[in-house]
Amino acid sequence: MQDNALLQQVKKDIRDHGLIRPGSHVVAGLSGGADSVCLLYVLWQLSREYALSITAVHVNHMLRGTESDADEAFAVDLCRRWDIPIRVFRADIAEISRTSGFSEEEAGREVRYGYLFQVFREASADVIAVGHHYEDNAETVMLNILRGCGLEGLAGMDYKSGSIIRPLLGIRRSQIEAYLNQEGIPWRTDSSNASCKYVRNRVRNLLFPAIKEQFGCDPVPVLNRLSVLARRDEAYLAAQARRIFDEISREEGVEVSLDAGVLCRLDKAISSRIVRLAWEKATGSLKGIESVHVDDVLRLCRESGTGKRLCLPKGWTASLSYGRLILRPERDVRKTEWSYPVPVPGTVCVREANGLLETKILTRDQFVESFGNWLKIKETSNIQVFDYLKFNCGINIRNRRDGDRIRPFKSPGEKKLKKFFIDHKIPAEKRDSIPLVAAGPRILWVIGMRTSDECRPDERTQSYLVLTWHELSSGGEEQ
Repeated sequence: MQDNALLQQVKKDIRDHGLIRPGSHVVAGLSGGADSVCLLYVLWQLSREYALSITAVHVNHMLRGTESDADEAFAVDLCRRWDIPIRVFRADIAEISRTSGFSEEEAGREVRYGYLFQVFREASADVIAVGHHYEDNAETVMLNILRGCGLEGLAGMDYKSGSIIRPLLGIRRSQIEAYLNQEGIPWRTDSSNASCKYVRNRVRNLLFPAIKEQFGCDPVPVLNRLSVLARRDEAYLAAQARRIFDEISREEGVEVSLDAGVLCRLDKAISSRIVRLAWEKATGSLKGIESVHVDDVLRLCRESGTGKRLCLPKGWTASLSYGRLILRPERDVRKTEWSYPVPVPGTVCVREANGLLETKILTRDQFVESFGNWLKIKETSNIQVFDYLKFNCGINIRNRRDGDRIRPFKSPGEKKLKKFFIDHKIPAEKRDSIPLVAAGPRILWVIGMRTSDECRPDERTQSYLVLTWHELSSGGEEQ
């Protein structure tokens, strides 16, 4: 591509796929690599034509020491030059990987998307833009094939997935680098990209060159063609499943039910998708449901007979009642209580709440340099601060217990936690999954909502306990 050909191609893809509306607020991921720099530069060039507001997000993974810090400084300087607001986050991915059981790749991806969605919500933005390109999609399809995927996995990445857009998906890596060189724009090179420690790098650096050498074809365009064809077929099947789901489903409170007779008569390509839609409607996400569970539910339908019942993940059941398949929470099981001691300093993974809590202790000077005035930290922020020397016991992260009370910051008196949730219109079925930071019986922080008056800093504070909640992504996004 020469001159402005890349920019024109991206503009065409934005129009063809309806990625950005005029006046949109775009949150853009910025690692400092060529793809994310090109993405931000293109958005910056289009900002006047599309009346865009842009917020960049950089996550320092702290995996490469001074190199990671240099990436962060580069991202901040680039945004300063282009007058783009930037939010910078730091996460000890190696420690998070060690304590969570995720690989470093998985931990980095989960935390990265968690921060992107956090800024997206806080800014009331319209879309999240990420720099995935043509090669990235080919790598994703190949990785999915190696995992034994279905049609959805063969579809790979799309230009638009919910709130996430990928304006560079039709552009090759070589074109991106040539364009940046032409425009005189620098970028950072991640030394770990050459390492075969990571699975994606092995696909890129070993498998693809071997295929090209042994079979005489470039796998990148081949896999992208496969992706387009699979995406087209998947979109059709998904639309058919959604149409039938809307016709045969009913929602009553927390229960979702389906017409079992209709479900049994459908081809499995459609019925399996309908079961997944019902699960997503009932539980709020597709997490926990695997193909084996879908098969079990469909087998239950075929067996017929009122009263039959099947246990599913996350405390849910599937049962048959007078011709309807019903998904509901298991009523006769007490809520699952969970609690984890919080290391100080350190990190603890809380899979029940889909996140990680990181703690560190800062002196007064360190805190002021990093955060300034603690009173400026929003109650809904993922970072909260307390006076470490006011603690007389360890802290835990847990879900609620009967009789829990909180003394909300800047509010008079105590309040029952149950009343607090009611006042904030939190549905009853979601209250047990909200993470709480507690010191003994005292609730310090209802994460994402409110902090307590307990153990807060004051003018005499010398040792600050900084708590950072890393929300993990909802899954399914690559890189």
